[in-house]
Amino acid sequence: MPHGLDAGQPAVTELMRQLDRALFCGELEGTAWSLEELRELTATGGRYKETSLRFPDHPFGRPFQTRLARDTILLLDPLGCSQLVDVRGRQKPLACSMQEVRLLMTLLNYAADDRLEALRREQQTTPSAWTRQISQGLQQLRKFGLEPRYRAPRPLADDRLPEPEGDARTLAPFAEPHFYIGSRLEAIRTLFDRAGYTEAAIRTALGVESPQQIEATWMHYYGRFHLPRTDLADLIRLFLLRAALPLERLEELFGTSRLTTLMQLGLLAARGEQATACVDIYPVEGLYLATDHRYLLLRDDRIDEDPVMYIGLDSLGLVCTAPRYPVDRLLDLGTGCGIQALVGSRYAGQVTGVDSNPRALRFARFNAQLNGIRNVRFLAGDLYQVVADTRFDIILANPPFVPSPDQNLGFRDGGAGEEAVLLRIVRGGPPPDACR
Repeated sequence: MPHGLDAGQPAVTELMRQLDRALFCGELEGTAWSLEELRELTATGGRYKETSLRFPDHPFGRPFQTRLARDTILLLDPLGCSQLVDVRGRQKPLACSMQEVRLLMTLLNYAADDRLEALRREQQTTPSAWTRQISQGLQQLRKFGLEPRYRAPRPLADDRLPEPEGDARTLAPFAEPHFYIGSRLEAIRTLFDRAGYTEAAIRTALGVESPQQIEATWMHYYGRFHLPRTDLADLIRLFLLRAALPLERLEELFGTSRLTTLMQLGLLAARGEQATACVDIYPVEGLYLATDHRYLLLRDDRIDEDPVMYIGLDSLGLVCTAPRYPVDRLLDLGTGCGIQALVGSRYAGQVTGVDSNPRALRFARFNAQLNGIRNVRFLAGDLYQVVADTRFDIILANPPFVPSPDQNLGFRDGGAGEEAVLLRIVRGGPPPDACR
């Protein structure tokens, strides 16, 4: 029979609190156990969490029970692999990570949007990817005979694309902030996903360290002699190497509906029996981002607007170094194609991108819809001018920094002292004592 601690032994309450926080909240630093020991403990003890009276807090929402239905139980292992089990053996056990368990429990005991949204920000997932995870979670729960309380909202209906004889500017319909063709663009995104159009795949296919290191003098060689004839290779030819492809091949690659959409938006242009891309498309951390061409060398590259900056190494540098933690509001100044704003949508509730270039705003809005991101808006304005009455948790900016007496390229030229725009950003922002 248990008899408690011997007389004079110190209480272990604080030690047990540390163990509980390590197992269920990920607070591993400074614990009395190694990671291997914690994994051994959680594999056998994690499933009894719901019985804890002294440490009832947990990250699974309320109410929390491991017996989810008459014949369905959850074998909880927060540091390892949890399992959803049908005790009658009608379904194979479903292996779940800690993040997947939290999502399933939230869907099952759904009470308010704010908990799902908080979970999305913690896991730094784009809204479109989060929607897919939710859909998969709902299917898994119903497969085990569980009826979730969560009900998915109805998808928005697409607007009609304007007739081709209308505005000929690239992505012209996106000049209207509320124009929406998310379903059409989801089909295009799915094609890129299926082809494996990723940074790693492009590096491997071209033998470069980064898509940003594709030199103009090598483009023809890569497209004509180096790449094979695959869907991935043809997407690289179109959107990174400036190659022309036969219309017949484009019809095969995209299908009639997707090809028509790309043509009507001005992303592809016919040249006789062939067509070329009017934009570059870069994959960045699972996002697809359209920009103007990095090398504006050809006669057809001439535009009567300021171009939208390509994805450079400085853009990637800010993506990799910007602090990421869950916040309510994020501001991206000089958003360009929207790269920083769209990456920020993974951990922010609402994102605002500001740019003075109308062409950039059209590209940014298109990129948001192409990636299924809806918690972002893009406004025309001069830095803080259009958001003066709003407070933000994070402010990001990748200002022009090239010293130049001219201002031919707004995204590049930073004035004679190279910091003209940067100074305005710093001086116009919040005072230091208002920042954390």
